[in-house]
Formats: sequence, C-alpha cells, structure tokens
Amino acid sequence: MEIVDRILSGTIAAILGAFSAFLFNRLNWQESTKKESIISLESEIINTIDSLAECSLTYWSSDQNDLKNSKLLEAKIKMLFNMVSPSFRQLAFVHGKFSAGDHQKISSEIESLFEYTTDGDFESKNRKSSPKKCLKISNSCNKIKINIRRVIHSQQKNTN
Repeated sequence: MEIVDRILSGTIAAILGAFSAFLFNRLNWQESTKKESIISLESEIINTIDSLAECSLTYWSSDQNDLKNSKLLEAKIKMLFNMVSPSFRQLAFVHGKFSAGDHQKISSEIESLFEYTTDGDFESKNRKSSPKKCLKISNSCNKIKINIRRVIHSQQKNTN
C-alpha cells in the first residue's frame, strides 16, 4: 500500500505541477500579447498624428493659390482625422487603465486639433496661410502624443 500511496502522490504532484506551468505560461502569453497590441496601437496613432501634422502644416503654411494639391491635402486631412479618434478609443479599451481624466484630456485635445485644422477658411478658394494656426496645430499634435505616451509608458512601469 505504501508504494501505491507514493505513486499516487507523485502522480498528483506531477499533474499539479504541469497544470501550474500551463496556467503560468497562458497568463504570461496573454499579458505579453496585450502589451504588444498596446505598443502597436500606440505606434499607429502616433504615426497617424505625425502624418496629420505634416499634411495640416503643409496646407496651412501656404496660400490656397500656391498649393498644387490642396484638394488632395484636404481629403487626406479628413481621412486621417477619421482614423485618429477610433484608434484612440481602441487603444484606451485595450489598455484598460486610462483614467477618465486622461481619456477626457486626450479626447478634448483631439477635438481642439480638429477645430484648429478645419475651421475658418478650410476648403476655401481664398484661404491664406496662417502661421498662428500652424503653431496651434503643431502644439496640439505634440500634446496628444506626449499624453498618450505618458499614460502608456507610466502604466507599463507600474506593471513591470
């Protein structure tokens, strides 16, 4: 009977050890997949904002008559704006730890960027260049990127 007890307890210990290893590996895999997804979404948003800044600054740094491709820039600006907000919402959802204040701050800055870029003479045939608008757009893009990076990377330091 003693041998049977030893075999049985050894078998149970081996099964529990294997199950524990499997569970740890599964949790570790889920966490690393989530981090990769967050970094990928962050990169996508930052690249989109960079492209949006480039197009917007090109658009507003020249008079309408001086641009050969103003309609293309206008369409590209609209397309990029249509990508920023949904990408940010997806990042906030996947990340799961954006505070309400951080989320509101970034969303508000995205709305301000939209206003700076598309208000006034946007799509007007008589549009003049606007250095003030360029400065507002540049500052707004930088604020959005800084705030997204701050939240993402401060949370990563806290989880490591």
